[in-house]
Amino acid sequence: MTELVNQTTPLHSEALAIRGYLVFAARHRQLVSAEQVNAGTGVVKSRVAQRVNELNRSEHAEGRPLLGAIVTSGQPPRPTSGFVSFAREILEDADDVQAFWRSQCDSVWAFAWSD
Repeated sequence: MTELVNQTTPLHSEALAIRGYLVFAARHRQLVSAEQVNAGTGVVKSRVAQRVNELNRSEHAEGRPLLGAIVTSGQPPRPTSGFVSFAREILEDADDVQAFWRSQCDSVWAFAWSD
């Protein structure tokens, strides 16, 4: 993986709300849709993807798993386009995005998240 510069900008309040929701889902080993994130946080659906991407960048900068990996699209569940784009930025082998997504989901579920 390539290194990105640490993010120094604090997370937007909507991203913080999403983080809390996703930490709860992670503790219960769940995958969630953008619609579920919208319903669970009140963040307008049109901004969920932007805030999840912001959250992924922050988690990566802090050396934590990409919490937004558990936000999925479609049936069967698959990574969101935002996750795929960010994975391609940080992976040396961009052809391995699916395996990276699965490993990030496992890492998210195994991580000891703090509130």
